[in-house]
Amino acid sequence: MNMIAAKAVAFKEALQPEFAHYSEQVLRNVRALGAALAQRGIPMLTGGTDVPFLIADLRPLGIDADPLVRALDALNVGCNAAPVPGDIDFAKARGLRLGASSLTTRGMGEDEFVEIAGVIADVAHAIAQGGMPTAGAADAIRALSRRFFALFCNWPRRHRDVIV
Repeated sequence: MNMIAAKAVAFKEALQPEFAHYSEQVLRNVRALGAALAQRGIPMLTGGTDVPFLIADLRPLGIDADPLVRALDALNVGCNAAPVPGDIDFAKARGLRLGASSLTTRGMGEDEFVEIAGVIADVAHAIAQGGMPTAGAADAIRALSRRFFALFCNWPRRHRDVIV
């Protein structure tokens, strides 16, 4: 019975005009993220997206996703590894999955996603050159989180600084 009620609420919400606007903004945000990453040498796997996430292709940088996922996780940027064509071992996946829904819900737009892409690209390029992210990356994430903190200050603490 609870599942039926939950579906009814979800369907009602999806019929609201605000949901259509939100969905359009999610797509604009994820496309802005992808375009900004591509400008920094990290293309989207399929060259574009029609869904609320993208797979960034790390093959041009010559790195696996795992060290990048760990470095971004340390910065409270949520993402995960995703296999790309040619990957035979998930532990050596060379794709990075990034979503846009949660930050769009928090009020972020294309400009913020371009900022986020810059941080992700900086970290990825640092790893590709054998280094680790700088304190500047952490500072950029904290500053962006603080600008939007008021929008979701009642969320549990573990969700307040998570970016993507």
